[in-house]
Amino acid sequence: MKRYRALFRHQGLPLWSVVRALTRFPIVGAPIGFVLLARTTLGTYTTGAWMAAAYMICETIAAPVLGARFGRGNVLRGLRCALLTAAAAFLGIALVAGAAGTPVLLALAGTAGAATAGLQGGLRSLLTTRLDPADVPTALSWESVIHQFVYALGPVVVAGTAFGIDGRAPMVLAGTAALAAALLSGRLPGITERTAPGAAGSRQAARRALLGAWPVYLTSAGVSFLIATVEVLLAPLLDENGLPASLSGPLLGAFAVTSLLGGLCYGLRTWRMSYRSQSLVLLIAVATLVGGAALAAGAGPVPLTAFLLPAGALYAALLTARNLSLRERLPRGLDATGYSLLYAGSGLGFGLSAALSGVLLTHLAPHTALLIAAGATLLLAAAGAAAERGRRTRRPSPPPPAHGQSPDAGAVHEDRPAAYHS
Repeated sequence: MKRYRALFRHQGLPLWSVVRALTRFPIVGAPIGFVLLARTTLGTYTTGAWMAAAYMICETIAAPVLGARFGRGNVLRGLRCALLTAAAAFLGIALVAGAAGTPVLLALAGTAGAATAGLQGGLRSLLTTRLDPADVPTALSWESVIHQFVYALGPVVVAGTAFGIDGRAPMVLAGTAALAAALLSGRLPGITERTAPGAAGSRQAARRALLGAWPVYLTSAGVSFLIATVEVLLAPLLDENGLPASLSGPLLGAFAVTSLLGGLCYGLRTWRMSYRSQSLVLLIAVATLVGGAALAAGAGPVPLTAFLLPAGALYAALLTARNLSLRERLPRGLDATGYSLLYAGSGLGFGLSAALSGVLLTHLAPHTALLIAAGATLLLAAAGAAAERGRRTRRPSPPPPAHGQSPDAGAVHEDRPAAYHS
């Protein structure tokens, strides 16, 4: 744990972690919160499902636009504006639920999704651009741990407060979390500085750099598609094989816990392969394990768990390697925009999963649908690998790396400011 102890000696990292968790909770809790709100206040799941869809669609569309704004200008102003808008939308939903019509609820849900869209990329960029390059892999591993912690705890908190207190309570919690993050964000080191364009260059060069990283965005969409499909199909898969569908909750919780541990382990050492190669290998491994889980479910819960938990352990490592892969591809100044495009790719993957899972379940058995999802993910990994191979063939002498890279990927930049260094 030496690397993590060294990381937390950097000034501002603990506070950044708190802000990151507070901004993550509304994003994780919103979809299930909308569904439970509609069920408890309106007596139907349909409106909640439409609210979740509006949230995710607006989030996906707005992420690249708002992420670009975090890449220039005053970061604190953009961060607080986004958080206060999200807080107003969530609290507004809690205030008018049961009285306002569906269009108003959809508009508020969409506003909340659009407001939170650029936060993830903006906060990640704020962290990575102010750390020494050697500390960035461990920092992004820590971010994946925060992600998985909130992912594991968030739905439990949402369900508990919705049924134990009031259906509007999760919206109040989400709005409060956004307000708290807005208040705390002003104390983050470097938050009041105006971001410099750095090496991003002209708009055309920036656009080429961002579009040139499309294989990384494809990986992001692929992994999100696969994991979301697991979440949707796990209960039907258990039911298909005569197992209690109620096991899906504990299994997904265990998946999140092993993912948290996998993220911690990934950050403990330096791995030999380039980050892009790591991403592809880990994506193939996770897809293979998910396919194995689909086949093993018929043998009982133990074989299913034996495939599912290793997939969880590799999932957080995959997220970290994916983020590092994008970082080494982009010039300075494009971090926030690139991370937001990555986030949009994840949203697209989740959306496709929700749509295709319903279609597949209408015509196919759950295990077959899950195998198809795993196979589609492997095809995406193959497409990404082919794109990378073609890129290396066209450019045998790549330019100097844009950011600190993995050991075999070239030299690293040492010109990062040390605002997070004690």
